[in-house]
Amino acid sequence: MNLGNAFNTFELACFFSPDGKYLYFASFSKETPGVPTELLNGEGNIYRVRMKELLKLVEKQALATEEKRR
Repeated sequence: MNLGNAFNTFELACFFSPDGKYLYFASFSKETPGVPTELLNGEGNIYRVRMKELLKLVEKQALATEEKRR
């Protein structure tokens, strides 16, 4: 599911933490909201996202998609 520009860029190597609370992934994006520009070198950065926050994005996107269908 595309979660919009704030999340979907060019991600790879996604892994869940052993407790299932976090998603780790690498991204080659040079534009990520909330991340200092000097860290976004396009060489691949590793990110951690709380699953609670990711699930909120998924739910928001699903609702928006459902609204478009109506």
